[in-house]
Amino acid sequence: MSLGMKRYLLLGSAIAMAACMTTGCYDEAEYGDSSTYNITANAQSASQNTSAPVNTQPNHSSTQDNEGSVNAPVGGNAKPGFLSTCRSTNKETNWTKSDKREITNYLAGLCKIGESFLDDSFIEQPVEEQTIGNSCFCYGKQCNYAGYERPEFQPGYVKDSNGKDTANVAGMIIGCDNVPESYNGAVRSCFRSSNVANIKPAIYFPQGTCALSMSKCTPSDECTSFDKEGCTPESAMEANNKTICGFAQFGEYQPEKFTECPVIDGVQSVLTDFLMNISIATLGRKAKLDIRVCLPGCKTDSDCHGYDVFDPLVQEQSQTRCVRTAARKEDGMTAGVCFDMRSIEEADPPVLTLVHPGDWALD
Repeated sequence: MSLGMKRYLLLGSAIAMAACMTTGCYDEAEYGDSSTYNITANAQSASQNTSAPVNTQPNHSSTQDNEGSVNAPVGGNAKPGFLSTCRSTNKETNWTKSDKREITNYLAGLCKIGESFLDDSFIEQPVEEQTIGNSCFCYGKQCNYAGYERPEFQPGYVKDSNGKDTANVAGMIIGCDNVPESYNGAVRSCFRSSNVANIKPAIYFPQGTCALSMSKCTPSDECTSFDKEGCTPESAMEANNKTICGFAQFGEYQPEKFTECPVIDGVQSVLTDFLMNISIATLGRKAKLDIRVCLPGCKTDSDCHGYDVFDPLVQEQSQTRCVRTAARKEDGMTAGVCFDMRSIEEADPPVLTLVHPGDWALD
């Protein structure tokens, strides 16, 4: 292949990735139009599927796949932790956020969520239990950018039978209904695992984690070989701002107002700060993300729902643990937080900084 052809293909890949970052790389053939949630599903409901029985019992570490399954649907290729029902027959429906069973069966059928979300204990979970630290997932156009999970609240509309917008839907975040939509600049969030080739770092939140969060994105001023001749720190910052900060920033970053987590049903979670150094290899783009977030507190590993489970999205056993935060400067206090430290191992510094311990201070 000629050098000119290689440069042409590389430029084409970069342009395609840039388009993904602005449009979300959203496949309407799979997800439908998320602004209306008028979905063309590619999976049968659990009650309709007779070729692959649905396990309705909680089994968060399941490694079920097509190998050895009986009469698995054509085109399955389910991964460990997912049901062997990927891409079966089509079904047309209009959904609202209350249609949890239809939504979960649809996404499990596309291998977008793990089978634990199909259990009645999740689908029929009372609102008061859907608080910070609960399992969650999100679906819709704004949930995913080029394979990287966006955590924050996003609005959408449901159409009635006449095609008119009827209600604002809370971003189709499922499992976090008892988390405030906004709180002192932070927004309702569902942090989820991402393991993609070109966007770093990989992040690890098996089965999702409900949170309240805000972020500040600082674009790098570093020129790279991907930049045009005559690149300046200002033009590099502009490019990094457009390609990364446009999707990575969420909430209104006001740390002076967001100084402790709300008390929800008598429990106060842990408020922490951490950094993420985000990079897009195919574009040579970089930015730093400052995140302030209410995360589930813990005293032991078993307090964390993501502990000792198989994470089907990253295809490996979870390393979520009850992690001790760095000591707070003013008083040396620390707290326990459910977290996988691999998500910030390339940050500077790679630590969780305690802002407020809530009910989870450690001795």
